[in-house]
Amino acid sequence: MSPESVQQNVVAENSPTDQQVESSARSAAKLPWTPEELAVLGTMPDTEAARRLNRAISAVRSKRQQLHILDVNAPKPWTDEQVKLVGTLPDLEVARILGRSLSSVRRKRDALGHRAPGQKTHWNDEELRLLGTVSDQEAARLTNRSYKAVQYKRVSLGVPMLDPRLNAWKDKNAGQRVNREGVSWSREEEALLGTMPDTKLARKLGRSLKAVRAKRQQKRIWFAMKPWTPEDDKILGTRPDRQVATLLGRSLCNVAWRRRKLGIPCFHEHRIWHEHELEMLGVKTDEEVSQLTGHPLSAVVMKRQQLGRSKPNPIMDYWTPEQDKLLGTMPDRQLGKRLGRSTVAVTKRRLKLGVEYRATLRLYWPDEALALLGKLPDEELAKRMGCTAAQVKHKRTWRNIPPYTESARAMERGSPDQGRRLNP
Repeated sequence: MSPESVQQNVVAENSPTDQQVESSARSAAKLPWTPEELAVLGTMPDTEAARRLNRAISAVRSKRQQLHILDVNAPKPWTDEQVKLVGTLPDLEVARILGRSLSSVRRKRDALGHRAPGQKTHWNDEELRLLGTVSDQEAARLTNRSYKAVQYKRVSLGVPMLDPRLNAWKDKNAGQRVNREGVSWSREEEALLGTMPDTKLARKLGRSLKAVRAKRQQKRIWFAMKPWTPEDDKILGTRPDRQVATLLGRSLCNVAWRRRKLGIPCFHEHRIWHEHELEMLGVKTDEEVSQLTGHPLSAVVMKRQQLGRSKPNPIMDYWTPEQDKLLGTMPDRQLGKRLGRSTVAVTKRRLKLGVEYRATLRLYWPDEALALLGKLPDEELAKRMGCTAAQVKHKRTWRNIPPYTESARAMERGSPDQGRRLNP
């Protein structure tokens, strides 16, 4: 063992523990203060004095404050000569000469009410116009003022801060999208209202279509409508307004407004039902009546319901006793596919007859059926089980059984020649 390690072990053994130091400090606190100990106060930090005097830090601090002795880390008092120097030179130069921090000199100058040398006090019109049009850092550089002075002046005048997204729509590339929701409108943007469709302007400015339309209507800016020609008026009422709007390149509202102004009835509107057409309702299907008469399907359904005639549909009207016996024996969806009915129709019929749902929710797989998984095609096993091929495939996949193949069948029968032909 080296002499250094031996010395470290001896020091470690002889050095007191934290508990012993605290106990000794508590016992030392009861002792009176000597003049030599009092002379140490204020000449070094309280922590260092407590360690040297073997006293608690709180006891050292309390004794120093009792004797009105300043802390060594406390700020130095300002002399009359130092106070006279504040404000005559830049704060950084004063701090260097006096050996103080820059923040200490600046606080003293603010407390005395002195302005920094070379600081501007009057704002001219050109400088005021810069506020809010450029960033505060740029305004401070252009006006040769501090950032805080520019920010204080802008806030006092109620000028909003420049949003970096304000002119983002000018600098964006083709196809690039920017989000400028909540940004105030500039005069240049307002000048573009009405010069192009709202959807195109919304993409250009990076705003929502709703915001562009609301701003345009607020400014009472309307699009100039194309004049109506006699040829355009002749098309009104010959087909639905939506088709006329697409054909003429106009909006649906504009086409409907023009048609109503000229007193032209709407296409398919107030069409008279003839006697032979009314006789078809309830006899033929609604789709056939719509094709034969030219009335819309919705108008046919509404007219039939007004006359109180039921929809002709023998599949919905008649259930055979054999079909009723199948209710509840299998899921409604599966029975609907088997009978050619909808799932809703099967459910309504079962509930109307009060038939309980006796079909099991999960397909029961006996051991014999599980042994046939992978040994028969899924479709054939599905027919034997009375289920779908998808259910068989799901069960086989869940049990990690490969699908049925001809080669597997040949190997089961013990035909090596056939197996070699199928698997060269």
